[in-house]
Amino acid sequence: MPSMDAPQPIADRPRYPDEMADVAAELDGIFRRTPMYAVLGIALVDWGLGWSVLELRPSPSMGNLAGSLHGGATFAVADAAFEVACNSYGRAAVALETTAHYHRPAPLDAPVTAEAWEISRGHRTATYRLQVRDGDEVLTSYLALAYRTSRWHLPAERFPDGWG
Repeated sequence: MPSMDAPQPIADRPRYPDEMADVAAELDGIFRRTPMYAVLGIALVDWGLGWSVLELRPSPSMGNLAGSLHGGATFAVADAAFEVACNSYGRAAVALETTAHYHRPAPLDAPVTAEAWEISRGHRTATYRLQVRDGDEVLTSYLALAYRTSRWHLPAERFPDGWG
């Protein structure tokens, strides 16, 4: 089980089984076509079952009054990571609640990375930890709760019984 404070190394994180590679590839396309990514300059770096890594390359227009990255932009990339992680099993999931803790200002002149990882998952809700980092330094951290709907992003019969 992943820690609340730090994700597992990427090499140890769960992935789709080889026999479901086509499903994972289709979901990858769905995730990467999220319209907001292009608007804000967000890139999906990697993802798997219950986790994701995204990157934001800030522009000067994303600055706040203090000259650092606006908290709304930081939240946008964290929320995008949350969206991929909680939808990674193929079931449509939406945010119910998120709490944010801003530890340090995020720079405007360098990319930031957002990671989301699953802490727990039940039939209808799942909890995720989110972090936005500048290298190894945690800039913001979040705890997020997702509602897992009964809808699927792809036909339900493409997933094994009891999946996700």
